[in-house]
Amino acid sequence: PLFGFLSDCVPIFGLRRTPYIIIASLLGTLGFSLLALLRPGTSLSPLGAAFLLGLGSLSIACPDVMIDATVAEASQRTPALATDLQSFLWAAYGSCEIMASLIKGPLLVRLGARPLLGLLGVASIATAVPASLGWLGERPLPTVLRGHQKRASQRHYLLGLVVVAGGVAQVAVGVLLPSLATLGATAVVGFVCVAVWRVEHAKAPRFARAAIFLFLDGALSPSTGTVLFKWYKATPDNCARGRPCFEPPLIGWLDLATQISYLVGVVAYNRW
Repeated sequence: PLFGFLSDCVPIFGLRRTPYIIIASLLGTLGFSLLALLRPGTSLSPLGAAFLLGLGSLSIACPDVMIDATVAEASQRTPALATDLQSFLWAAYGSCEIMASLIKGPLLVRLGARPLLGLLGVASIATAVPASLGWLGERPLPTVLRGHQKRASQRHYLLGLVVVAGGVAQVAVGVLLPSLATLGATAVVGFVCVAVWRVEHAKAPRFARAAIFLFLDGALSPSTGTVLFKWYKATPDNCARGRPCFEPPLIGWLDLATQISYLVGVVAYNRW
């Protein structure tokens, strides 16, 4: 949520989407390029690796939020096309994921990790091109509206800081005090829900209920993707223990099946 709150509350040159996409793309290119250019045998601390990978992830997460916000604004202007716009966005994402699933396994086997990191750097900077060309159709906010919007967004900005602080606290408790991870997560979820309701319910009760629902959906829905990946990928430990030990090409085919199912769901959502 940080990118959304920040872009809404702190426009750059009157623009709330385009500058953030460009900045995130440049930072992502920097992170992936530095990882790709590291010499073989160079030692990189876990913190340094996490920082560079975080920059790379920024080039994916931030534009995704900006595009979602743009689609939401377009849906408000043309409610009759809201379903089609969202379906088109999901279908474009699923189609690209299908292509990536087909080639990422063989490329990793043939080229190795470093060239793929370099390709990710190129892909990151490519995201900035359509944004720089004005494909989002964004226009600078009038000076008068900038001040009004800034005042109106102050409570959302503070709320965003509360949500982010809660997430950081949850991660810190899980790392430093694993035995209290469940209790800490429960406390953070309850605190965020109360904060959202207290801030929003007086002026926008529907927004407050929707925000709490989306937050609970993301916080409580189980996600096993990372755990399963660590269990079934081909590593010496997994293969020695008799686990699936899947090679990258097979993992790509598994992802392909997932993305095809995703597209089928998008078609069903749009049609019915």
